[in-house]
Amino acid sequence: MVDTAVLSAFAIFGGSALGGALSLASSWPSQHFQVRADRTARRTAALETLYGEFIDEASKGLRRRTDQQRRGDIEACRSLRQGQQDAFCVFT
Repeated sequence: MVDTAVLSAFAIFGGSALGGALSLASSWPSQHFQVRADRTARRTAALETLYGEFIDEASKGLRRRTDQQRRGDIEACRSLRQGQQDAFCVFT
């Protein structure tokens, strides 16, 4: 027969090993999902920064383009006004 002290020692070691394995099995998915969430958060933050820079540059370009168009419109009005004045001088 098996001595009760030996059986008790095996039970203790077996329970300890089983507890360690279950602890590892439960903490691994939790840690895995946390790492995955952190990586996703960093990627999202980087994309938000990139998108913000894109919007800033696009706004600056649009502002420059609008200013150029306004200047062109002003020049067109000036030349039109000058043409009207020239025409007035010719007809008088």
